[in-house]
Amino acid sequence: MPGSGQKERITWLHDMISCGSYPNAPGLAERFGISLRQAGRDIEYMRGRLGAPLAYDAGRRGYRYTADFRLPDAYRPADSEDVAFAAAAASAPGEGVAQMMIPYDAVIEVFDRVTRLELGGFITGRAGGRNRYRCEFRNPDFFIGMLAATAKGVRVVSPDWLRERLVKVCEALIDVNSD
Repeated sequence: MPGSGQKERITWLHDMISCGSYPNAPGLAERFGISLRQAGRDIEYMRGRLGAPLAYDAGRRGYRYTADFRLPDAYRPADSEDVAFAAAAASAPGEGVAQMMIPYDAVIEVFDRVTRLELGGFITGRAGGRNRYRCEFRNPDFFIGMLAATAKGVRVVSPDWLRERLVKVCEALIDVNSD
């Protein structure tokens, strides 16, 4: 069984691959402050010991699954997402379920250095492409507010729901502020 640090890294890799972000060893190393060699060992651990069907996609410069794959239960926290989702589903509408602290992922394009620095707290690594970055955030409304406040070119590449929500928020601001 891997140590807790490796467990966290492997869980992160799995989550990123599952959401279509194509993580790679340099991104893993940057995200967790480990050596490139250790990042490579983590990827090999997933492939060898866990049997993950990993393939490197040269075009996207990252890993993907070639078949469905689920991490062993040992990698799931005791207060598993399934438990949290079951609790939320069991609540009656209007009872006010507290927002779960499961992070959202996004890929954005940032076209200037200052904006990249402003969004640095959300950026977890590169996402392939010169100006593309992976972001992680817990509150979509706060993240959208930060994107809108940058006043420079930021494009939401994925997910689609986030881009659509950003457009609606900006359209509403324009409507309210138009004469």
